[in-house]
Amino acid sequence: MDNVIHISLEGISDKSRLHDLLKEALNLSDYYSFSLESLIDELKHINSPISLCLMDMDLIDPSMEPYMASLIPVLEEAAAINPRREIAVCGVWEDAENLNLFLRAFQTERLLQDYYLSCYTFVSYEKDIHDHLDVGSNLINIILFAI
Repeated sequence: MDNVIHISLEGISDKSRLHDLLKEALNLSDYYSFSLESLIDELKHINSPISLCLMDMDLIDPSMEPYMASLIPVLEEAAAINPRREIAVCGVWEDAENLNLFLRAFQTERLLQDYYLSCYTFVSYEKDIHDHLDVGSNLINIILFAI
């Protein structure tokens, strides 16, 4: 996913600094009041898919551990409030331009309000077209089952 937001928690020793980092990294509104309640309100209105990667959890000031224990359920709740479903585009694409045209067709404002796109493409070295399609079909089933 393109929108992976990495936040290093190294040395974070107070709630204010944590919320400053969250506001900056997530581009939260000016109305954000630097609390967990306000964070969930902001997160449920994010319109693009993001993955939040909190790094260096082991390097946070020990005094912040109880607060961090409260933050994780807030992030989980926000994800449940604003779920975005995946459209998985899977296949064997011999021509990159055709794949790009196909993906662009899915990128409408209305569709992207509720869904995000994932693309899984692979190569089959089977010479026979039916074997080629069977390989692709099997790989698609494996990928979709794992999602």
